[in-house]
Amino acid sequence: MKRQFRITRILCLAAVFTGAEAIAQQGYTARTTATVWELNGTRNDATANGPLTNARADFEAQSSFPQNPTGSTSPWRFDFSIRQFTNAGSFSGELTYYVNSRDGSIAIPGEALRRYLPATANLDFDLHFAIRKANGDFIICGNHAQLGRAGMELGADADPNELWTNTYLDQMQWLGSIASTPQHPVTPPDDAWANTVTAYRGKVYLPEERRDQYLKMYFVNFPSSVHTSVPVMGIGVGVFKHFRDHANRLLIYSIAEQVPVEGSGRVDITSQLLGLYRAEAVFDPSPYRITTFGTQKGINDAKTLSAEMQDKLQRVAQLEQQRKACPKGTAGSACREALDIRIKQLKEEVKEQVDAFKRKHGLIP
Repeated sequence: MKRQFRITRILCLAAVFTGAEAIAQQGYTARTTATVWELNGTRNDATANGPLTNARADFEAQSSFPQNPTGSTSPWRFDFSIRQFTNAGSFSGELTYYVNSRDGSIAIPGEALRRYLPATANLDFDLHFAIRKANGDFIICGNHAQLGRAGMELGADADPNELWTNTYLDQMQWLGSIASTPQHPVTPPDDAWANTVTAYRGKVYLPEERRDQYLKMYFVNFPSSVHTSVPVMGIGVGVFKHFRDHANRLLIYSIAEQVPVEGSGRVDITSQLLGLYRAEAVFDPSPYRITTFGTQKGINDAKTLSAEMQDKLQRVAQLEQQRKACPKGTAGSACREALDIRIKQLKEEVKEQVDAFKRKHGLIP
């Protein structure tokens, strides 16, 4: 749950709408195939086959859709699309993205990224799409002025099973806190809601920030027939595996209270589900050169490289001072030549180390 909350904070500026027609953009193809739920002013309390009679069976059923790779060379596939509206103070907008119901990975089209990151218009990087993998890592793909088609990996390459276990534990913590948390009156934020909803307010502890995060969630009372293998499918809204009710429920509105947002102070981040659709989407990283300098491994390698470079460049500076102290004229030729050889050797070692780092992390072929 904290993972979904963090993603909501990351993407709170995104805004894009994609219709039911097929989309063929840079690096991906996608289309929606059927509406599961839509905010349209009518009651949505039955599936296409009628009311659900065995919600627990759908809750326990696993998604049959293939999980996505955690590497960055094979295509990523998604079977659902979510359309939502997120408001975070001065930043708000509509966002459409794609979700894998088996592993919870998410694909965000370039249109959303360009609206979410307007400053990139001044950079030499045309954003095509971003993937949030099942292991929590991000990869952002696009066209770079110097690198050409490139993908930048960001993250620590965690274990997907461990991440989803933590999400489950956070979810149970939130459910367990409801009874002792003051419940505010339920006020539907949109008159178009024709469905009966139930709202709960609870909290999750954020150890890295040393504080409780209060979250209020609005659920449609009837169960969802969507089969998913993850505790929450979506960013702030979507399909929520309710482990107390033993039913999958549609989370159609959420409020993360008083979240610190850079440039806006503390604001309530709200997310509203506008539509949940079955989809066919494929995002292909194969045309992109993948760079890994933004991963935890890349960051650690950069720190090691920086320390080693600093040491060698300090030695170069010392040798250059020694060279100045060599006797003038031919009497100091041997002294200068010996120092020049060592200075050149150290500079070449630095260049080789830099090139090795660039090659290892995809910055040069």
